[in-house]
Amino acid sequence: MATPNRFFTAVLVFLAASFAHADEPAVRARPQPPVPEWKATLERAYRLEDGQVLRRIPPPHVPERFVYYRTEHAGQAQAITEPPDSFLFHVLPDGTLRNWGMSFHGGTLPLSHVLGHVLDLQSYEFEGSKALLSIDVLGDYVVRPDAPTEQKLTALTRIVKDASGRLVSFQKRQIDRDVIVAKGQYAFKPPAAAPGERSVVMYAGDYDRNSGGGGGRGDLPKFLKTLGTRVKVPVVDETEGPKPPEFQWMHQTSAYLEREQPGPAKDRKLRELLNNVEKQTGLKFETARRKVPVWFVTEGPAAG
Repeated sequence: MATPNRFFTAVLVFLAASFAHADEPAVRARPQPPVPEWKATLERAYRLEDGQVLRRIPPPHVPERFVYYRTEHAGQAQAITEPPDSFLFHVLPDGTLRNWGMSFHGGTLPLSHVLGHVLDLQSYEFEGSKALLSIDVLGDYVVRPDAPTEQKLTALTRIVKDASGRLVSFQKRQIDRDVIVAKGQYAFKPPAAAPGERSVVMYAGDYDRNSGGGGGRGDLPKFLKTLGTRVKVPVVDETEGPKPPEFQWMHQTSAYLEREQPGPAKDRKLRELLNNVEKQTGLKFETARRKVPVWFVTEGPAAG
């Protein structure tokens, strides 16, 4: 038990500390700079209503769009003076807009690009005739990325009708397809030709340290989805054990096998690519036939 002297000493120390803090100025949050008028105008013009999951803002655009391009993408604006044909904005849970990309398509924007870039459908997840997938739906897009795909496609049918006068529908079917099955447990190992590499590198044939092609970052499911996009074949995740929360990857130009015509040459390059990824990840990739969901783009109203 504390003695009286020790008790009063502790009280005095506490009071001294309290008075010392009382004399200090209160810590105040720094005032946030006011939102520029051009930005406030742009956000009003691009907002989504409650319950709205997808919106197209067709040209002509508000002048503030050009101010936004020069201000928020100054480096890009120095290289290319004219703004892109299309901006893509995601609506975050708190309602704010975040730019998610821009597209230069020579003054047009095909429906296939909206399906892939705006709705985030992979190339193997939708099919349609070249005539339908080429329908021009030029404009900027605002989307709630976490909204169900069905809702976004329903909104897209109205957008296509407004932009082109054509009525399309999207029907989901389970189709037997060639797939790649990923098995095993992830364990990163740099490619033998680049022992200092920190990213998984997708490439067919020999490693080319001078080859570009882009890259990304994310978890294992996102990586497998990206791999499927590069080869236009869905990847089924049957991996085991702990999964890495996040890692980086790169794809060299030789990995873009979706551009290859089906046949023995593409099959050989696909096996080379998968072998190279196996060596870096510790995973195993097998080909198989599975039923997978595919969205079919057709003209006319949806059946039923």
